[in-house]
Amino acid sequence: MHLSVVIPTYRGMRHLESCLPSVAASAEAAGLAHEVIVVDDASGDGTADWLRERWPAIRLIEQPANGGFAKAANAGMRAAAGEWIALVNNDVVLDAGWVGAAVGRAVPPDVGSIATRILQQGRDDILYSAGDEYATAGVAIPWLRGRPTGDDDRRPECFSACGAAGLFRREALRRVGLLRENLGAYYEDVDLGFRLNLAGYRCRYVPGAVSRHAGGATYGKNSWRMLYNSTRNRELVFWGNMPARLLARYGPAHAAAGAVQLAMGIFTAEALPRAAGMAAAVGRAGQVLRMRREARALREISTRELRRRLCTKWLRPLLRSHVAWLT
Repeated sequence: MHLSVVIPTYRGMRHLESCLPSVAASAEAAGLAHEVIVVDDASGDGTADWLRERWPAIRLIEQPANGGFAKAANAGMRAAAGEWIALVNNDVVLDAGWVGAAVGRAVPPDVGSIATRILQQGRDDILYSAGDEYATAGVAIPWLRGRPTGDDDRRPECFSACGAAGLFRREALRRVGLLRENLGAYYEDVDLGFRLNLAGYRCRYVPGAVSRHAGGATYGKNSWRMLYNSTRNRELVFWGNMPARLLARYGPAHAAAGAVQLAMGIFTAEALPRAAGMAAAVGRAGQVLRMRREARALREISTRELRRRLCTKWLRPLLRSHVAWLT
């Protein structure tokens, strides 16, 4: 099996009506041996019955209780048999050439993940994500979000693949682990990308693999849960994965980035959930220590090489991606 496509869903039947045909068409156009796994995260709205009736060839996994995106995605990835595992959100529509462009040719063994070009649904001229970068300030930046398509064509690599439509080498996942389920949603894909980087893997960016993403379909755009989770997890990923020497070096910049986000939140009603997320992260000191032990055990690259992979110019891209998300 060359490719497994894993689609977690929670009450997303209306999105699956567009997502699933696009996945099937793209995989068939590539002519690769593949499987499609849909994980129903206890939707309770008839999604599982609808899938059994309309898509009998799909492998359906039904979660006994709603456990969040990371847990549902992991259930699908554990069941996957493909050399490559594509993680696709249920509100994403793939172009026909997506699979062929992403994994239709040989991929070097040190490439552990593949980021793809994700457009804003309804705006083919605007990028939603060209892969994620991780800044020295300890924030993830959906690179070029809100910028015109074409700005990213010559960019061969990035820090990590966006979990909305990204691919992961199964052998790399076996080595570094799957998504951290206690992160739930937001930054869980960045955390996985951080571990892959520490283990020495690279993330290839493939602009020819194009999809369109609605964004915020499950958790709500700028909802309390989204803002709380993303802020809490931002802190956990930084303090849990960054080597000690770089924590000391980049700690002040990280504090500045947090202050910028809080300040922006004052004008958009985001300040309170972000502040609550920061407070929640402080209460997870034990989890941070466990993450740090795991990061040290995985690490194969030097501090210099990790620094080279981090983005140093973070303020303008952070502000731009924030404005693009709001609009």
